Amino acid sequence: MFEGTILSAASSLSRESLQRAFPRATAICIAPFLIDGANSIPVAALRPTGLPDPEWEKAASELYQFGEVGVVGDEESFARIFLLGASWPTVVLAALRAAADVGVRGLQDEAAELGRRLFFRAVRSLLSEQPTNTPEGDSAGDALATPGGITERGLKNIDELSSLLESVFDQMCARANELRA
Repeated sequence: MFEGTILSAASSLSRESLQRAFPRATAICIAPFLIDGANSIPVAALRPTGLPDPEWEKAASELYQFGEVGVVGDEESFARIFLLGASWPTVVLAALRAAADVGVRGLQDEAAELGRRLFFRAVRSLLSEQPTNTPEGDSAGDALATPGGITERGLKNIDELSSLLESVFDQMCARANELRA
């Protein structure tokens, strides 16, 4: 019977199901964020409630070998953070591609390809300059928007887009819950 630490990155397996399968093991649910070009793998880890400090410290020391570790104390928060690792960025990238397609609609092939290429270059530039600790309500667009200009007009409609994105994310959370049931 296995008695070590199990690090599970399977979103469909709850800690309880892992404990049933491996009753003597310490099961820790993790969400690795695989990032190209990084020399480490940032990980979100669900710290099980009731796990004694010495057992947690032993498991955490194994996790720190991979890189940065963020600890989450409740399963609902962890489930949402898990989606931010691969699933949500994939959906957001698809949305960005759709946004580029909307922007180049009606253009001929070469012009459309140029438009897409410039769009994604601008997105990469904005992302590389985006601080991670922006105060609530601020955005990169606020700094670029000229009062009464094109960007400001677009930003006035961002709540509609946010509502749609929230709906998509909620559907992904619902599916994740179905898989864990």
